[in-house]
Amino acid sequence: MTKSLSSVVPFRSSQLGITAILLACSPGLVKAADRKQLPVNQYGAPVMDAQGRHVNYDRKTLERMARVQRNSPNLRSSRARAHIAGATATPRPQPTPAPRPTPRPPPIVQAAFWQYAIFGSGIGASNIVIGPTVPNGAPEIVIGGSSQGYFWGNDFWHSIQHNQTTGGYDQIFVSPIYPPREGEYSVTISRIGLAHVTSASNWQLVVMLNDGLIYLYDFATKTELGHFDTGIAGSYGLTGLSLTDLDGDGLAELIVTTQDDLFVFNSAGQLLWQVTGAGGYDVVAGQMDNDPAIEIATTSGNVVDASTHTVQWTYNAGFGSYLKLAPFPGENYQQLIGANAWDIIYSYDVARQVPRWSIPNFNTGGIQVADVNNDGVPEIIIGDAQWGTVHVHDLNTQALLWEVNNPEHGVTNIAVGDVDNDGVVELLWGAGYSDTGPDHLYVASTTGTHDIKWQNVDLEGPFLGPAIGDLDGDGQPELVVCSAYSDATYGSGRILVFDLATLALRAISDPVVDNYAWTGVHDFKLEDVENNGRMSIVIGADYLYDGAIEIYRFDSDNTFTRIWTNATRPVGNPFNFVEVADLDNNGTRKIIAGNTVAHTGSDGVYVYVYDYPSGVQSWRSVALASGFSSVNGLIVEDLNSDGNKEIAALVSTGDLYTWDGPSRQLRNLLQGTNGTLLSNRASPAGLVLGDISGVGHFLQWGNDSYTETFTRQLATDCDPYGYPPCINGLNVTPDNSLWTGTGSILHQRLAPNYDNVAWQSPEVGNSFGRFVATATRNNQPCVFSSAQHAVVGLTMTPPTTPTPTPNPRATPRPRPTPAPRP
Repeated sequence: MTKSLSSVVPFRSSQLGITAILLACSPGLVKAADRKQLPVNQYGAPVMDAQGRHVNYDRKTLERMARVQRNSPNLRSSRARAHIAGATATPRPQPTPAPRPTPRPPPIVQAAFWQYAIFGSGIGASNIVIGPTVPNGAPEIVIGGSSQGYFWGNDFWHSIQHNQTTGGYDQIFVSPIYPPREGEYSVTISRIGLAHVTSASNWQLVVMLNDGLIYLYDFATKTELGHFDTGIAGSYGLTGLSLTDLDGDGLAELIVTTQDDLFVFNSAGQLLWQVTGAGGYDVVAGQMDNDPAIEIATTSGNVVDASTHTVQWTYNAGFGSYLKLAPFPGENYQQLIGANAWDIIYSYDVARQVPRWSIPNFNTGGIQVADVNNDGVPEIIIGDAQWGTVHVHDLNTQALLWEVNNPEHGVTNIAVGDVDNDGVVELLWGAGYSDTGPDHLYVASTTGTHDIKWQNVDLEGPFLGPAIGDLDGDGQPELVVCSAYSDATYGSGRILVFDLATLALRAISDPVVDNYAWTGVHDFKLEDVENNGRMSIVIGADYLYDGAIEIYRFDSDNTFTRIWTNATRPVGNPFNFVEVADLDNNGTRKIIAGNTVAHTGSDGVYVYVYDYPSGVQSWRSVALASGFSSVNGLIVEDLNSDGNKEIAALVSTGDLYTWDGPSRQLRNLLQGTNGTLLSNRASPAGLVLGDISGVGHFLQWGNDSYTETFTRQLATDCDPYGYPPCINGLNVTPDNSLWTGTGSILHQRLAPNYDNVAWQSPEVGNSFGRFVATATRNNQPCVFSSAQHAVVGLTMTPPTTPTPTPNPRATPRPRPTPAPRP
C-alpha cells in the first residue's frame, strides 16, 4: 500500500476518532496479513483514511484509546511502547515486586563471519548511534530494531556503514536476539550508548535491557566485554541511560533510570549511589550551572548534583518526555532542552531554575541538538510523532530554518553525522514505529533541497533459505534467501542474491507474486528446472490467498525473470511446501506442492502436481485434512533406492501419507505420528520425522510401509502443544549430517547414529535452523542458516566422531483432539 503525501487530516471529536477507540478493543484487527486493512496505530486506529490521506489524532483522543487498551483483557502491555505518539500513560502505583526470575545465560558471543538482517520495526527506538570517524572512510551507524514487528520493543541491534561504490549501506554486524528471563515473554533494549566506559583509548558500546541487564561490547570488534544484572525492575524496567564521566577519571559512569528512581553504576556493575524518586523516562548529564559538579536531569523534573547526590532543583511540571543539552550563549554551562510529547519544547536555565524559551509543536516523537548548517552553531531538530516532518530550528532565535518531509508515521530517534564521508553531515531518523505500515531508516541531505538520500528496504522475517547454487551459469555459486514479506507485511517477500565468494549483495528482487502474496512466502528451493546446469529459484506462496508457485531465473546482469507459474490457483490454499522432481522418469520436471488453509473458501488440504513448462495441474491427491489444517512436511525422493521416487506428505493432524511417484497411487497412510516436520535421509534412504516432544524418528521405506530403525531425542524441554514448535528445522545434508534447529540454536549430529551433538551454533534468534546450507570457503567448512531477523554464516570447528549409543524410543504424548476453530 502506497501512502499518499496529501494533506494531513487531523481528527479530534470525530466519528473516526470514536471508531478508533472501538478498534482499540480488538487487537486482532491489527493484522497486516489482511492487506484490506488500512495501517493502524498501536491502539488499532487507522492512520490513513479511505482516500489515502494522513490521519493525526489529538492528545485527548489518543489518551482515550490508551485507557480503553489498558482495560482490554487481551492487552499485552509489553507490546506497546509507552511513549509512542505522546500518549504517555499515568504511572500506576507499584506493587510489591515478585522475586526476580533468574537471567537466562547471555547470548554466546561466537561471532558469525557473515550476517544479513532485516532492519525490523521500531528502527532506532533504542537509539541511532553514529560511531567515531575513521581515516578515509565513513563511520559505522548502530541502530536498534525489533524482530517481532508492529509495536514490540527493540530486541536486537546492528551496525551499518556507507559503501562508496554502491552508494548504499552495508551491514557490518548483527547482534543475536536477546532472550527474556525464564518465565518472561519478552525483553526490550531500552537504550544503546557509546562512550569510553572501560578504556579511555577504545570505545565501548553499552546495551541496556529493560529487565535490568546491561551488556558492554568493544565497539571495533563487537566482542562482548561483559554484562551485569542491575537487579532493578520498575514499572517499565530500566528506561533512561546516560554515559557520562562524573568523577573526571576519563571513564564514563552508567547513569540509569526507572520511571521512579535514578542509579549510578561503574563499568564493573557496582552500584555507586542512587537517588530515590529522581527517575524518569529519559536522562541527561552535563554542566548545567557554574559549580564544578556535573548535574543530572531526568524527565520527572529533578536535577541531581552528581557530587552531593542530592536533588538541587525540582521543576514540578516535569521536563517532558525527551531531553538534550545544548550550548548556552553567554554562559559557561549548558541549557537543558526538554520536549513534551504534546504542544511545547522548552529550554531551561538550570542555574537560575527558570524556563528560557519555548517552541510549539503539535506532537513530538524525538529531538536532537546538532550543527546541521555547518556553521559551527548547533540547531534544535524536532521530529513529529505522527505524520509530519522533521523540523530544524535556530537554537538562539527558535526560528524555523528548514524541514524535511517524513514519508512514514512518526519518528523514533534523530541523529546527525557525516555518514557517507562526503564532508557534509547528514540527518538520520527512524520512522514507521507508531503504525503498522513500513519501517525505514532515512538519511537526508542537510544542504540544498534536503532530499532523502537513502532509505533501507523493509524486509520482514523469517528468512527462507539460504540455498547455494550457480544461478547465472558462470560456474560460481551464489547464496540465495527470500524474505517472508516486505513493507511490514503489506508487501510480498523479496529474493536476495549474494555472491558466495565475497558475500556481497548482488540484487534484491521486486516483491514476488506481483506483490499479492498476502499470506507471505512459505517455501523456497533452488532447482535446475531447465536442465541447463543453472539453478532457478522456486517459491511457494499465494496470490490473494490462492495457491501460487513461481520460478525465477537470475542472470549475470543481476536481473530476475519469472519464467513459470502455475496456470490455476487453488482457492484459499496457499502453498507452504514446494518440490521439483522427475516423477515419471522421462526427463520432464514436475512441480509438487502441499498447501495450508487460508480461509473458509478452501476445499481442504492436498498435494498438487503441476506440469512444467505448461503450468497445468495434472494431479491432486485425496483430501488429506479438513478445516484449518496444513501440510507440515513434503519430501519427494527415492526412499528405497528402486529408481522410482515417492511423495511423502506430513499433515498437521500427524498423519503421514506416501504415494508412488510414477503412478501417484497412495501406498501407505501412517496415522497419528505426532509429527511436526519431515526430512529425507541421504543414506540409507528414508525419512526423519520430528515429533511434538522433540524426538526424531528414523524411518526406512520398503514394501509400501515404514520401519522405524531408531529414535533420537533431538530437543528437550519441549512444550508439545506450544508455538513455535519444539524443533524449527530438520535437515540432512549430502554428507549425511543431521542438522536440527531448536529455539535460537543450530545443532549438527553425525551419521550413522546421530546420538551426540557434534557442533553447536551460538544463539542467533527465533526460528533459527529451518533451512541449512553448507559450503567450504577459504578452506574452512561453513554452515549458513536463517532466523526470524537474520541470515548468518558460521565457521564450523571439525567435529569429533561420536561414539554410537542407541537411545530408547521416547513415548509420544497423546495428541489432543483439536477444538473447533471459532
